[in-house]
Amino acid sequence: MPFCFNCGKELKAGAKFCQECGTPTSSVPQASAKIAQAPMARSRRPALAIVISVLDFVSGPILMVLGSLYLVLAVPPSVAALSTALGIAGLVTGVLAILSGYALLKARGWGLWTGAVSDLGLVLIGSVLALPHNSWVAGAGMVALASGVVSAYYLFFGGAKGYLK
Repeated sequence: MPFCFNCGKELKAGAKFCQECGTPTSSVPQASAKIAQAPMARSRRPALAIVISVLDFVSGPILMVLGSLYLVLAVPPSVAALSTALGIAGLVTGVLAILSGYALLKARGWGLWTGAVSDLGLVLIGSVLALPHNSWVAGAGMVALASGVVSAYYLFFGGAKGYLK
C-alpha cells in the first residue's frame, strides 16, 4: 500500500488525493517514489541526551534554590560580593539548565547555546564551591563541575550537534 508523501498516511488503492491532507498523489516526485511507499520513521533521542536532560531538570531547580539562599542569607561583609555573585549566577544557571534540558528533549537547536552557557555556569560555580568549604559544599561543587564538563563535551563533541535541529 502506498503512503502520502506529505503527511505519511496510508493511501487507498487508486486514490488521486490523500484523504487526510488533500495532497495529490500524482505530485510525488519520481525520485521520491520509493520513500512514499513506507511511512517515515521517527528519529530516536540519544540516550545521553535523555540523561543530560534529566540532570538539567534536577540541577536547575537546585541551583536556583542555592542561588536564592546565597542572596538572602546573612554573610560577613568580606564575602558579601562573592555571595551575591554566586546567588545571581546560581539563579541564571538554574533557569538556563532547565531550558537546556527542555531543548535537548525536544531537539531544539537553541539548546546547544543555552546548554553551553548553563554548562559554563556549572563549571564556574562548581569551581568556586569546590574551594575550601565544608565537605558537602565542596562535594556539590565537584559534582557541578563534573556535570558541566561532561554536558559541554556532549553538546560540542559528542554528537548533539547532529541531533539538535
